[in-house]
Amino acid sequence: MTKNSGILILGDNIIYTALAREALAISLHRIIESGGCRRAYVPAYICDSVLSVFVQSGFQLSFYHLRADLRTAYGLPERLGQGEVFVFAHYFGRRNVFVADWVEQVPGRSNAFIIEDCAQASFNEN
Repeated sequence: MTKNSGILILGDNIIYTALAREALAISLHRIIESGGCRRAYVPAYICDSVLSVFVQSGFQLSFYHLRADLRTAYGLPERLGQGEVFVFAHYFGRRNVFVADWVEQVPGRSNAFIIEDCAQASFNEN
């Protein structure tokens, strides 16, 4: 067990962090180490602290948009490329079913890295 600046490492696959941006930074570092490219698709409506982690890690960002209901997206890529990162979030306790379903069907998803931000819907049963 290792503890360092709010990060607790219990083993190879279990890491607890005090802040979501620490978890994201660790994830992006591992994605790059495993051959991922530095290109990410992120929702235009997302916390600046999330974006700053991508920028600090040298990622090129492409934004997709959400309609006012925060559930219906447009401007999604037609496919995900090898090693690309796609981020989607759930908002205000409601699961983003539209984007979650899109992720399951988009060509190239098996070669991409999908990051699902559940911070605002942690206890949602849907």
